[in-house]
Amino acid sequence: MVKKINWSKYTVFENAKIKDLRFKLGANKIFAMALMPVRGSIGFRKLDYEFAEKKINVISVMNKLEECHFNTFGLVIKDTDGACTWDTNEGWNPVKRDLLGEFCDAGKDRNIQILVSFTSMNDAYQGHLHPERVSVHGKNGKKFGIIYHKGEISTHNANEMRIDLPEGFSFEEYQKK
Repeated sequence: MVKKINWSKYTVFENAKIKDLRFKLGANKIFAMALMPVRGSIGFRKLDYEFAEKKINVISVMNKLEECHFNTFGLVIKDTDGACTWDTNEGWNPVKRDLLGEFCDAGKDRNIQILVSFTSMNDAYQGHLHPERVSVHGKNGKKFGIIYHKGEISTHNANEMRIDLPEGFSFEEYQKK
C-alpha cells in the first residue's frame, strides 16, 4: 500500500527564496544530486565508515555529475549518529577525511555548487506524519526508558547498532579512533 502524501501541507516554497537561490547558484534551473557518505555503497540502514574513509572517490563522483550536467551537489556532512565528515576539532570524524573540503575543491574546479546537510534524526523520523512529536524519540522525548531533551543527540543502543564494530571494540572506543 502506497501512502499518498500531499507535501504542500507540510512544505511551503516561497518564490522569492527560490529566485534568490537561483541567483546565488548562478543558474535558472537547479539540477542536483546528493550523497550520504557514511551510508556505504549498498545500504541505507547500516552505516559504513570504512566506505567513506577508503572507497569514496571524490573526483570520480564529481566527474560523473559534470558529465551528466548537474550544477549542484548536496552532501550530508553530519549523519544521524553524529559522525562528521569534515576537518573538525569539535565533533567526531570517524572517516578521518575532510570530505567536505575535497568536494568543495572539486566543485570549484567544475563550477558545481555545494549544499550541505546536517542530519539529526534517525531513519524512523515521521515528523511530517506526526507533527505533535518533538523528536524521533516519541511524544515524550523518551527512548529505551531514557529521556532526551529537545536538541539533544542520542546514540543508538547496542541492540540497535547501525555499524559493524571491529571485534573487541566498544562504540566509545571506536569513537576515539
